[in-house]
Amino acid sequence: MTWYEDLSPCDWYGASAAKVLRAVGWLGEGRPFPTGDVDREVYERLSTIPPFPFPLPVCAGVHVCEVCRFEGEAADNGEHIIPGNGVLFIAPRMIRHYMNAHWYQPPQEFCRAVLECPGAETMDYKRAVLDNGGRALIAALKELQQAAEG
Repeated sequence: MTWYEDLSPCDWYGASAAKVLRAVGWLGEGRPFPTGDVDREVYERLSTIPPFPFPLPVCAGVHVCEVCRFEGEAADNGEHIIPGNGVLFIAPRMIRHYMNAHWYQPPQEFCRAVLECPGAETMDYKRAVLDNGGRALIAALKELQQAAEG
């Protein structure tokens, strides 16, 4: 899996998308990460937020945990998009495993955004995504799609 420092621009979907995407929870083998207590409500709320609801033109495949002690026992794919204050947080679905098994402590602004996030099936969620950088993200995704087709 690709490693990103928490809150750094995420260029996974190109430079245009990196202007609005902030990485959270992209842990990697040999890379330090913050640990500590996390409000259980954040952990549980993440389980109700499905992967990004808009079609993505690329898929990175299944990610196996690189920080499990002996072997990657957990695997998942997809990303959560959480609208924040003028940005979109992008976190791997593995973030719940990291929080539970490895005591990963996401940044507080991400935790606040998770708790304030409207239900992903609602128009409020889609509006919040659009209002916090979603238009730029969708434009970047369209560019990727066109490049893949052309």
